[in-house]
Amino acid sequence: MVSQSFKVQKNTVIEDAGIIKIKWHAPYTFQRKGKTAKAIPFDGSSFFEEKDFLPYLYLKEACKQGVKLQAIVQVMLTETLSAAEEASVNKKYITNDFDIVESLVQTERKVPYMCIKLIPIRINKVIGKLEKLVSYKI
Repeated sequence: MVSQSFKVQKNTVIEDAGIIKIKWHAPYTFQRKGKTAKAIPFDGSSFFEEKDFLPYLYLKEACKQGVKLQAIVQVMLTETLSAAEEASVNKKYITNDFDIVESLVQTERKVPYMCIKLIPIRINKVIGKLEKLVSYKI
């Protein structure tokens, strides 16, 4: 029996249905309580006001009754922050990993959900620069 080789045309990307992409936007400046604040938004972003408007990703996944889920985020793709983006982030709140800063189970309509807040910015251990999460799997 001869196996067939699988050929893909050049410049064709086969996407996994489980990969979630984050669409980032340009940083912006705004006034908050008489002070100028900076933020880096992405589609569906929320911000920690107490951490100088550090963005976070809110993830919510249904779980079976009595089963405790543990959130594991698989990084698929990252990008280095531009100078403008890096200027919008207070580095004292950033670590070497994409941190899950809050994890809890909530019940809605008798269905338990695992809810987490993930900071999608980290310091690259190798090059020492900030990078943002572009795509991931849970």
